Amino acid sequence: EGGRRLRAFAGFPRARTLRREVKASREHKGIVVHACVPSMDCRSINQRNGTIMIAIASTAITLALVFYTIGVFAERRAGTLKLGHIIFFYMGLVFDTAGTAVMSVIARGNSANLAHATTGLLAIILMIIHAAWATIAYAKKNPETLSRFHRLSIGVWLVWLVPYVCGMLMGIPALKLDSNVAFASAIGTSIVAGLLIFGAEAKR
Repeated sequence: EGGRRLRAFAGFPRARTLRREVKASREHKGIVVHACVPSMDCRSINQRNGTIMIAIASTAITLALVFYTIGVFAERRAGTLKLGHIIFFYMGLVFDTAGTAVMSVIARGNSANLAHATTGLLAIILMIIHAAWATIAYAKKNPETLSRFHRLSIGVWLVWLVPYVCGMLMGIPALKLDSNVAFASAIGTSIVAGLLIFGAEAKR
């Protein structure tokens, strides 16, 4: 009876297809044809790939935060724009763009917070303008422009902070924050940071 069931299964179209794929993989050594059928193995592979992509994106965006923060506050501390600061600006831009690109692939087909996505895109655009403007200002060597440029740098950094904090809050499973709540919290964090920074600058 077991043999009859196996022979019956072997007659199914899917079974014949699998046999041809196995035969093809044997004939063409080095070329393996995979038959992906809905199973726990396929789901676990997809989950693992998703986890790896999230880790890559999070690492890239965190590196962007580190480099951009170093550049902005080193410029503020120095009191003038220098070439080293511009290099950090570009490094932050490169890592942020890479991380955002990976995140967009992950979010493809899923519902996303429009405000978060919009501020993320706006932040990248501002970073591009900021880095390009810094390059032009440094090339012109105008002392007054170089000494005041840190105000623009801090402003762009505060805008960039919004999508970063929002994504970070939404990515913490223990918090279980709604995307709108996370976005509002991120705006509040950026405002508080701005008040502290510009307040300390006014006391100088």
